[in-house]
Amino acid sequence: MPHRAALYTVRVHPPYRSKPHQLLRFGDFDGAGGYLGDAILRFLNDGIDIANGDGTRSASCEAARISGEDLLATFVHGQSGVGADIVDANNQLRIRQMPDDSQLVRCGSVFRLPPGEQLGWWAVHVNNGKNVKGLMDGELMRLVRENFDLMLEVHPFIVRAALEEAVDGDHIETIKLVRFLKPHDRATSETSRWVEEDADAKLEVMFRKMGERGLLGALVGRYLRGDAGAFDEIVEFRGLRFDEAHVTIMLDDGGTKTFNIDRPEGGHPLTTDLEHLVFDQGEPTPDSLHAELRRALNEMTS
Repeated sequence: MPHRAALYTVRVHPPYRSKPHQLLRFGDFDGAGGYLGDAILRFLNDGIDIANGDGTRSASCEAARISGEDLLATFVHGQSGVGADIVDANNQLRIRQMPDDSQLVRCGSVFRLPPGEQLGWWAVHVNNGKNVKGLMDGELMRLVRENFDLMLEVHPFIVRAALEEAVDGDHIETIKLVRFLKPHDRATSETSRWVEEDADAKLEVMFRKMGERGLLGALVGRYLRGDAGAFDEIVEFRGLRFDEAHVTIMLDDGGTKTFNIDRPEGGHPLTTDLEHLVFDQGEPTPDSLHAELRRALNEMTS
C-alpha cells in the first residue's frame, strides 16, 4: 500500500448554541485578530501526545512550522497490541515484537488556512494505511473548544466535480482493482497456484479503455451519489473481493489523474498517491513529503 494524501476540509465557527451561526475567517477567528494557524501551531508545539481508549494506538507531534499559508507538521503514529516475528529480506528472524511494543511510523501533514478565507484544507499523509487524523482531529477540536469556545470542524473532502464530469463525459481511462494477499489467506485456487503459501503478494485487475468507447462509470457514479452498496459492487470481481479501487480519468489538457476509492462508511475521502517522494532509510524525507502534500492540495482543490 503506497504513500497517499487524504484531503479534509477545515472550518471554524461559534458553538451551535450561539446565534446567528456563521463561519469565521481564519485570520480573525477569535475576534481579536488571531490566526487559526498560529493557534494550531502552538497546540502542536506544546507537545500533543494522545492515545485511543485501550492504548493500542497513539499520535504525537514531532515537528511543526508555518510556511506561507501552510502549516507543515510531522507526526508519529504508534501502534501496539500485536505479537509478531520481524524477519529480514532473507526471512531470517531479526526481533520478536511483543504486544506491549509499539511500531512508530512517521506521517506528514499540511494545513492550508488562508487568513482571509472561511474554508481551509488539511492534507493528511497516509503511510501504508496508517495516519494520525482519527486521533489528532479530536484533540485539536477539544483544544479549540476549551481555549476559544469555538467549534473546529474537519470533514472528508471528495473531489466530486472532477469524477462526476469524467463519469458523465465518458472520460474514465482505467479502473484498477487491488487485493493484498497474505500467507495462508488465499481466497481462491486461482491465486494460490501462482503465489507460494508463505509469501505476501498483490493481485491487480485492470480494466482499460480501448478505442473511442469508454469504461462504464455507472458504479462510480452511484458511489459518488452516496449509494452505500456501490463500493461492495466495485471491489468484487468473479467472486473475489478486492481491497481497493483506483479510477484514472483523462483531463482536458491531456493529462490524467488517479483517485483511490475507499469504503465510504470508514469516513475516508478520496485519496491520491504521492509519487515523487525522496526516501531515507525507508521513510520519506520531511521536505519531500511536505512538497508532495502541497502538490496534492494544489491538484485536488483546483
